[in-house]
Amino acid sequence: MLKQRIILPLLVVLAGAGLGLWSVATPAHGAVIAIQPLTITKIADGDHFVPTATVDYQIRITNPNDFTVSVDIITDTLPAGFSYNTGSSNGLASFDPDITGQTLSWFVDGEPVAGLSTATLNFSATISTDEPLGMYCNQATVDWGSGTASTGLTAPIQVLNEGDTQLTPTCGRGNVRTATPTVTATSPATATEVPATSTPVPPAPTATSPAGGSAGVISAPNTGNGPDAGSPSMLLLAVAGAMIVSGAGAAALGARRR
Repeated sequence: MLKQRIILPLLVVLAGAGLGLWSVATPAHGAVIAIQPLTITKIADGDHFVPTATVDYQIRITNPNDFTVSVDIITDTLPAGFSYNTGSSNGLASFDPDITGQTLSWFVDGEPVAGLSTATLNFSATISTDEPLGMYCNQATVDWGSGTASTGLTAPIQVLNEGDTQLTPTCGRGNVRTATPTVTATSPATATEVPATSTPVPPAPTATSPAGGSAGVISAPNTGNGPDAGSPSMLLLAVAGAMIVSGAGAAALGARRR
């Protein structure tokens, strides 16, 4: 019975480790202990910054186990336009990281994190003068002997000019600006010139009086079937007992006397 009580829990621990559910450690006395994963978070010392400002960051690594776990590598990826400030590292690492592009890597080689405690790594970065305004996030990771943990997109800040509206920073798409997204043109816009056109308006019909006088003007639509049918109108002018019709396709009518 005593053997069963010892062997069964041991098999459960070993099976869990083999399936990748947890890691195991073997202390000097030979007992197998499951290692719970470390967790990592990152914060900035503010939410809103102007270009050229310095941002202080803190990476926090928490060990949920009741024994010490050694950390090997801590990495951090800064947004484009942010640059690490030489000599600003302290805490888990008091030396400058290796820098590749925007990725900072501290090779701490077994730096201990005590059980049931949180260790920190602090450093600062400067925002470039011409940094586009908007929201910025980054992420950090920690590697230890048997696992890796990541913050995911975190530590959101807003880069803005003095007097601009302050928004609540969020991490939606990493270091891509989310408050003021940019639009990238894939090809230059083109426009086809269309010449202006107009339909000539025929001159308004006129009526004249051979006698120099007028007794009245009557306007009527041209509904004839001639070549100028459909022209706007005809004007009929009664002039001293005579009637003259003018306009598109107009004809002179002979005088008729009583």
